[in-house]
Amino acid sequence: MNMLRRMTSLVLVLALAGMSVMAQTQRRAYRVNDRQIQTLLNRLENRSDVFQRSFADAVNGGRYGGTNREDNINQSVTDFRTAIDTLHANFNNRRESQQDVQDVLDRANVINDYFSRSRLNTRANTDWANVRTDLSEL
Repeated sequence: MNMLRRMTSLVLVLALAGMSVMAQTQRRAYRVNDRQIQTLLNRLENRSDVFQRSFADAVNGGRYGGTNREDNINQSVTDFRTAIDTLHANFNNRRESQQDVQDVLDRANVINDYFSRSRLNTRANTDWANVRTDLSEL
């Protein structure tokens, strides 16, 4: 009887230890390290630069060229780039915050809303899709 209790206790302890190791492994699987974040921010900066140029070409040559609407959306794209730069600089200085990330996403939403209402050339659409891919990882 004593032997049965000891065996049962041992099995329970091993089972709990196994579950603990599995939980820790799962938590580590969802963590990203600083190098992965740095890579993502570099890629986001590069792709948003490419997007900013293709977007400016598309809007300047479109029906909104020279209008207040063009100025407003170009300012939104500039604000988006500034938010990315701020996030990246704060990350490099170990001062990044959830608010920095939220600011980037909020400014991206303004641009995304513009895309949902306007037709732009394929290049601008493709470049924005690339930026959105990076934003989804952010």
